[in-house]
Amino acid sequence: MTPPPAPTTEQEIQTAIYQTTKTLNNACYNFIVNNGIPVIVNGVTYTVGATPLDQSNLNSMATSVLASISQAKPWSANTSYNPGSIIEYYGNYLITKAGGTSGSSEFTAPSEFQVGATDGTVTWYLFGCLVALAGGGSQWFTPQEFSSAYAQGMAYITDMRSVYHNLVNSLSTYQSVSQINDVQWPFSNVQQAMQFVAFGGTETTSTSGASA
Repeated sequence: MTPPPAPTTEQEIQTAIYQTTKTLNNACYNFIVNNGIPVIVNGVTYTVGATPLDQSNLNSMATSVLASISQAKPWSANTSYNPGSIIEYYGNYLITKAGGTSGSSEFTAPSEFQVGATDGTVTWYLFGCLVALAGGGSQWFTPQEFSSAYAQGMAYITDMRSVYHNLVNSLSTYQSVSQINDVQWPFSNVQQAMQFVAFGGTETTSTSGASA
């Protein structure tokens, strides 16, 4: 049998480009998933979990939160509220779990999550999003804070994918297999990536939770 001809230099380069592209794609995916998504809320940097399930939860939460606050109406005195009603009250979004009838005068809005404020027969709570902290615990965010964090997170993922695409586009400029094989994912930790996309901070959190 006649042995197959040796691959040409061009074929070797194309094979190397294919393999490096696949390696870079996996590296980008693993970097995002393993290191999380950095976001800044009130000057503090958190790193939200970025597994496919985490990202799905964040997307669902964003949709739910936006839909909920879009239906919120200003507080009214002597008004019957159903369980789960959400109102806008001096820039805050409040939710009642049990419902009831509001009082005849304004009340002092809650300043902490899960701490109720009495208004007639209604108990109001701050409405927000719960994000689980790495290593235990959790962090509440107001809808405004969550919306800002979500936008930052999506921008960060877009930036990381842009880095990947730029690296892939650079592969065709190299004329040797060794040069192509030398192209690697440039970040080893979130801090390096944050500096690249002009983020900054220290604290770390993990997967996203439900909104309520």
